[in-house]
This record gives sequence, structure tokens and C-alpha cells, in this order.
Amino acid sequence: MFSDPQCGPCDELAPELARLHQMHAENGLALLLVGRGNPEENRRKAAQFGIQFAVVLQEKWKLSKEYGIFATPVAFLIDERGVIAQEVAVGKMPYWPWPTRG
Repeated sequence: MFSDPQCGPCDELAPELARLHQMHAENGLALLLVGRGNPEENRRKAAQFGIQFAVVLQEKWKLSKEYGIFATPVAFLIDERGVIAQEVAVGKMPYWPWPTRG
């Protein structure tokens, strides 16, 4: 999941991501938040929304360039081999192509 501490839609999505992480903590689905900006802003955002999964910061747009997308929020479902398993999900979760509830 690509996010930005200054992104309103990302903030709306953050509590659902925290819930999703808890819901799937034991079944092999791991979440990773790729943030932008400074470390303190990202730590504050993670604490505010109860995010307890890995948060990494990309240098400038380096990782976004690898994926060829510069929007937030945006997410990729990556399988156990490291291959993108489904289409990119852009925006809020109800539009994502994989189940987020259950």
C-alpha cells in the first residue's frame, strides 16, 4: 500500500488497513505501508490509526517509479513469489479487486 501522511483518502483508509492486518494476522497475508515524507509524520500517522504492521519510507519517488504509479492511496496484491497477483487498487477499499472483509 502506497500512502502519504498528507493524503486525506489515505487517512480515511488507514483504520481499515489496521483492521485488515488484525483480521489476517495468522493466515499469511502481510501488509506493508510504503510512505512518503519525513519519518516523524509517518510514525505519527501509524500511531494515530493503530497501524501495527511494517511501514517503510521511499526515497523521493524511487519505489513508485519501480511500480510505475504515483498516486495515493494505491495498493498491490503480491503473491508469495513476489509477483503482482491482481490489478492495482486505487482509491478506497470498496473498489479494491480483492476481499477486504471476511
